[in-house]
Amino acid sequence: MRKVLLAVFVAMVTALSFGMAQAEQIDGLRTNSGPMLPQGLDVFVNPGDLGDALIGGYYNARGNLDMISLVNTSINTGVVVKVRFREGKYSNEVLDFFVCLSAGDRWTAWVFGDDNTGNPAHLLVWDDDTPTYPDFGSANMQDLKYSGTGAASCVTADMTKEGYFTVIAVASWADPNPGVTRVVGTDEECGEVLGLFDADNFCVGGSGCEIDHLIDAGNYLVGTVVIYDVVDGAAAYGYNMTALADFRNAPVANPGLGLDDPPTFADCQDGLNGVNYVLTKDNLIALYDIESWLSAQSDVIITFPTKTQTITAVGVQNPFQGLVDTDDCTWDDDACEPVAVTLWDDEENSPEKTSGFSPSTTTELELCNEVNYIVVGESASALMDTDLLQFKIQMNGFDIGWINFNFTTHETADRQIGLPTAATPDATAYGLPVIGYELGSLLEGFYGHMLPLRYTSDIVGID
Repeated sequence: MRKVLLAVFVAMVTALSFGMAQAEQIDGLRTNSGPMLPQGLDVFVNPGDLGDALIGGYYNARGNLDMISLVNTSINTGVVVKVRFREGKYSNEVLDFFVCLSAGDRWTAWVFGDDNTGNPAHLLVWDDDTPTYPDFGSANMQDLKYSGTGAASCVTADMTKEGYFTVIAVASWADPNPGVTRVVGTDEECGEVLGLFDADNFCVGGSGCEIDHLIDAGNYLVGTVVIYDVVDGAAAYGYNMTALADFRNAPVANPGLGLDDPPTFADCQDGLNGVNYVLTKDNLIALYDIESWLSAQSDVIITFPTKTQTITAVGVQNPFQGLVDTDDCTWDDDACEPVAVTLWDDEENSPEKTSGFSPSTTTELELCNEVNYIVVGESASALMDTDLLQFKIQMNGFDIGWINFNFTTHETADRQIGLPTAATPDATAYGLPVIGYELGSLLEGFYGHMLPLRYTSDIVGID
């Protein structure tokens, strides 16, 4: 302890004596002294949760209320972003729209639904003074889309209630006059910023325009999601959205509202390969507690936010298995991703208390969806109503401990992303592009939590 305190004191004195070094914090890599990002890579996952692209790895509107908040932390420039929701099985788009966040603005919306499989999820824009494009009308509401209403023909109304979503900055704007902050105040003006709506008295660029020109969006965005369980208890499951920083270095060209119109992950300045590289992990780590005396439950959600886009892309390194037909909502027979699951207890139990010593035997299981729901305990029920359940983990008598999900033990040679090219990589990341969450509750859903999973990254080739 004395050595730790002495080291902290020395570090503080050094910082105060010589000043603080300025550097971006890069997930998984040291700054200042290296190792640095591999050659040709600019995008990174920011552990500070600010970026110019965000990933909300899970939403659930099956009787729940999901509160989504976006903040533009810049106090000088506005940011227009594309919000896109995708259902969780095959990643079909079910809603997209733009939000114009003026300097310092926060936008809040709710996603909710019921247990009727014939009804879709609904989006309610709570913050009606932050413009969107298109306009959602006087009720500020929009149904998520399904077959016959704008989504792929195989998407049912019920499928819209569960999945993930992304937020990608299109561009920023600033007033050309120093000290002046230009507010985009109407839905029509938001459309004009994008070049999608021709307003009579508002324009971007040219003589007399309200906005001089558009610029690249900085790492200004932060997002949070809170899922309120209003059916099976009073728990709230909240998390910060995963932030990709330096996603782009220029405004997005030709943004649109058609299915999979720009921007997508492919619009990253480092391409889809760059996004996959920084999201690749070899292990995810979850804690669990299913002690009966606490009425405790634990679930895990594992999301592959780039899987379908990667599999269907041309000329992109593909660490995933199988093919997907999003129009027919089908994967081929080999599309599931094997994962090695290993359990640990919180202590070395005697054979009388458990069927095996901690850890238990590694089991290989499969994840077949874009969003995969896992229940801890073979006889347990899911904390949320879900249609994305993949498997229940047999606990072998364990009731509190931790779980390791490993993505490199099966077909290791294929599970890798090399940069800048597959042929001559400067660095290689092994595993799969993945994000995940740990859900837990006590007293039958009265107290709950949702935390991003801990992880390890296996990167070779950076000195």
